[in-house]
Amino acid sequence: MSLVGPLWGGQREGAPMTCDKSKRRASPLPEAGPSKWAWEEQAMAGPPGPTMYSPTSGALVEQSARESWSITEAFLRRRAEELERLLATCGEEVRRVEEERDRFWRELDEARKERDLAHRDKDIAMGTAMEQLLQLQELQVRMRPLEARAEAAEQ
Repeated sequence: MSLVGPLWGGQREGAPMTCDKSKRRASPLPEAGPSKWAWEEQAMAGPPGPTMYSPTSGALVEQSARESWSITEAFLRRRAEELERLLATCGEEVRRVEEERDRFWRELDEARKERDLAHRDKDIAMGTAMEQLLQLQELQVRMRPLEARAEAAEQ
């Protein structure tokens, strides 16, 4: 059994490398002719957009600037509409969350008011109970001499 092609993800042992990607140039060689320079300048000039190759010659064919921009504009318009819909959806969600937050704050305020009223009622009740206890203790103090006289009178 012999191997006929490169192994998965690599190159067959002993086979020559067809290109070395680490040695690519960013620009044409200085000795390259003007046709190479013209091609590079043409490819880099103009609006961003799709470029096509001629099926017969394989040469780069730039679409017209207006067509290229209309494609770009249509894409950007569609993306902007998607973002506006997303923003509207998020805005509705934010409003819903804000309303829910406000409702919770109102409930918290009501709970605090009820707690404060309960504390005040408790304080009032405790104050009243303390006053009554003091009055009762005063009455007991006054009653002792009267009870002692009543016992003495009975005997």
